[in-house]
Amino acid sequence: MPRATSTRRVDIRTTPARRTRYFTAARRRNLTLSEWARQRLDAAADAELAMAVPSEPTDADVTAALEARGALRGSRLRARIAALEETPWR
Repeated sequence: MPRATSTRRVDIRTTPARRTRYFTAARRRNLTLSEWARQRLDAAADAELAMAVPSEPTDADVTAALEARGALRGSRLRARIAALEETPWR
């Protein structure tokens, strides 16, 4: 699926202290300030609009999903679940 390119700006006014807090929070998540703000604004808009369809995943979302892919391979999780599902009356 082709990724949408951000072409519009949304400027907001804030205090230097708030900007520093936002920047620090974004950095802790390894995101740019723009990515961090977009994620939070998308979540807030989805909640306000009670959308059934979630917003488009960010590059950080896609990266995290790809890193998690295959993480359980070799863990025998399927066999452990099957063993737990076995009951005496089966």
